[in-house]
Amino acid sequence: MNKKNIFLILFLIILLGTFLRFYKLGETSFVADEFLDINSSYAYFKTGVWQNWDFNFGKVNEENAFAPRDERAWIYKWQVASLFKFLPPTEATTRTISALWGIISIILIYFVANYFTKKKEIGLISAFLFAISVSGITFDRRLRMYAMFFAVFLVFSWFVFRFLEEKYTGKNKTIKLISEKFGLNVVYLIPAIILGIISILTHQLTANIVFIFIIYAVIQIIIGIRNKNPFLNKYSVSILAVIIAFIGGMITVPKQVGEYTAGLQFFNNH
Repeated sequence: MNKKNIFLILFLIILLGTFLRFYKLGETSFVADEFLDINSSYAYFKTGVWQNWDFNFGKVNEENAFAPRDERAWIYKWQVASLFKFLPPTEATTRTISALWGIISIILIYFVANYFTKKKEIGLISAFLFAISVSGITFDRRLRMYAMFFAVFLVFSWFVFRFLEEKYTGKNKTIKLISEKFGLNVVYLIPAIILGIISILTHQLTANIVFIFIIYAVIQIIIGIRNKNPFLNKYSVSILAVIIAFIGGMITVPKQVGEYTAGLQFFNNH
C-alpha cells in the first residue's frame, strides 16, 4: 500500500470520525457533570476566576461554590472558556473542544499503532475502530475532560516507552553514551515530562502510569532473569526509585500523595 493510498484512507477515516462526533452535537441538553463544567467555564470567561456561574441569575453563585471542583481540569475548561469570546455558551459550542480532541485521538492512534506494529494497515484499522467506537464517540461528544485526557495520556505513555526502550540513532555523543550505557533515550525525557504535567492537569488518572510502568518493569525483570541477565538494570533500579519516592512523598507531603492514591482505598463507603 503506497503513501497516497494510506493518506486517502486515513483522511476518509478522519472524515467519518469527524461526522460521528459533530453530527447534531448540540441537540441534547447537558447532563450530569456537564452542568458543573459549563458553569465553571463560563464563570472563568466572565470573571477570570474558576467559580460557579448561575445562568438563572446571570452572576456567580456565591452561596453554592464548588472551588475544588470548579478548578479541576482547568487546562481543558480554559479551551472551552476561550470559545465564548466568539460563540455563545450552547451545548454545541462547549462540546466542540471534546469533539476536536476526539479527531486528534484518531490521528494519534494511527501513528502509535503503526509505531508498535510497524504496519500501516494495523494503524489504519486502529484509527477506524476508534473512529466508530461507541465509547469513544460518547466521551468525544460530552463536555468533559476525558476526550483530551485520552489523547494526551496516549502520547505521554508512548513517549515514556520510547524513553525507556527506543535506541538513540542521532549523532550527539553524550546522548549516545547514555543510550548505550543505560539503555535510555533521553531525547524523549523532556517531552514526556511536559506531556505528563499536561496530562495530570487534565485528570489525576495520569498517576496510573506508575502502575503501568511497574507491571511492565516486573515483566522485563522476569524475562531478564530467564535469559540470565544481571538483575541490577534500569527496570529494577527504576522500581526501587519509585518505591523510595512514594515513601518519601507519604512522609513529607502525605496529603498531596493521598489525592492520587485515594482510588486504592477500595473499602471506603462513598
